[in-house]
Amino acid sequence: MKATTAERKAEENVGEPLKRALRTAASRVDALAAETKEVAGRVENQVKKTADEVRAKGREIASDPKGFVDTVMKKSKKSAAKMTDGVSKEAKRISDDVTRRVSSALESAVEKTLHRFNVPTHKELQKLTSKVDSLGAKIDSMRRTKAPRRAPAAKRARARKS
Repeated sequence: MKATTAERKAEENVGEPLKRALRTAASRVDALAAETKEVAGRVENQVKKTADEVRAKGREIASDPKGFVDTVMKKSKKSAAKMTDGVSKEAKRISDDVTRRVSSALESAVEKTLHRFNVPTHKELQKLTSKVDSLGAKIDSMRRTKAPRRAPAAKRARARKS
């Protein structure tokens, strides 16, 4: 069976968009392949560089193992000293916090116990002492400002006769 003109046009129309999609996909695959090769080359170079550094460090250690051990020990001691200092500071902070909490709880418990037995606390005694001192000062100032009253002459005469 022969294809009609309409069928050929349909094949051409469908064929062209499909061809463009394939070309686009192929170019993207080629770009991705090129990028992958580039990344692989960079990774390979980095691996070679790292391997060379490791070999050099190995030779350095092999040539002077005692020096390497001494270096490691010095670094370890410094790290240990820093950690010990940090732990000491943290322990001090925790100790201060615990002391503060225990003191606060103890003061509260003692104050409650004293109140149960109707014994005033130190603060309450200080407050009362302050009030008494204030009242004493007011009384003294009142005595100074008011002169003693003298009895009238008639009262004085009666007082003398008796």
